[in-house]
Amino acid sequence: ANSQYQVDVVQSELEAAGLTVTQYPFSDSNDLSSVCQQAATNSDVLYVPTDNTVAANTGIVDGICRPMKKPVFARAASLQPCPSATTTWATPPARWLSRS
Repeated sequence: ANSQYQVDVVQSELEAAGLTVTQYPFSDSNDLSSVCQQAATNSDVLYVPTDNTVAANTGIVDGICRPMKKPVFARAASLQPCPSATTTWATPPARWLSRS
């Protein structure tokens, strides 16, 4: 429930900024790899909230996201070295705006 709340808040903020957001939920580590693969294939950037399943399986997510050069943002700073996974992904309508 806490992870879903984080996803909903981030999704609301990203959509308010004009980004398209799709949620890719997973139930446990058994489907994490396939869901992560689908999300990384269909997205430009990934966001994952605090999630114990992802934290315990960062190698799976890193093995999918790093070769695809997909940036991943996580809620928890403790997710290292690749704080990544699959719950919410944001795809910009055209391209990311740089902030200088």
